[in-house]
Amino acid sequence: MSKNGPPKRVKSASRTLALLRAFAEARRPLALAEVAERLAAPKSSCHELVQTLVQEGFMLVLDGGRRYYPSRRLLDLAQQINQYNPIKLRIEEALRRLRDRTGETSLVARLQGQWAVALEICEGTQPLRYSARPGDLLPLHADALGKALLAGLPEEDRRRLVAELPLERFTERTLADPVALLAALARGGVQRALGEHHEEVGGLAAPVEIHGHRLAIGIAGPRRRIEAKLADHVQVLEEVAAELA
Repeated sequence: MSKNGPPKRVKSASRTLALLRAFAEARRPLALAEVAERLAAPKSSCHELVQTLVQEGFMLVLDGGRRYYPSRRLLDLAQQINQYNPIKLRIEEALRRLRDRTGETSLVARLQGQWAVALEICEGTQPLRYSARPGDLLPLHADALGKALLAGLPEEDRRRLVAELPLERFTERTLADPVALLAALARGGVQRALGEHHEEVGGLAAPVEIHGHRLAIGIAGPRRRIEAKLADHVQVLEEVAAELA
């Protein structure tokens, strides 16, 4: 790296990434002229780039050569890379440890707008257990993972986001008052939601930060079972979250 600034950008690499983003945004095959327009690049340069990707098997030729679209090979390569993503592997291992030590379903979530979105789930070992799927949206104010994500924000960002939330009351236990919610979040540590989103569901979660990514890790299960082992589960969650971070 130069002492006077960041390393020099490789133009061909930047243009390749811009090309892939163009197809992602268009969500349809593109003609060469459209590619050149979207990349603000000479048509001849785009033709060379597209033809290189065609020869490498990463681009499909459609309509007799009039249009192009990325091939399945690109997806397969991305999935293969993601399978061994070191951050993903760390999270999966942490979820397994949390599941094995508590018996409950363990989850990791991140902030998405005014929701917590589940990223990874490890199903609990109990016959009666909490079930979720990657991509499920959870309310920030009524779910333990959502509360942990809020608690992990800088105070100013947390107050701003809480002020924007609709704070729907799902059950009698839901913290629908912004002052009470902010007070609970300010206490820090493991956040809990015991019957706040669904009457019979309980959850515990803690904020974690991994390589600059703010996440929350937690467990969920039948409320009475979570409450019965609350202190033990909190201790286990604190240990696993500390190891993960």
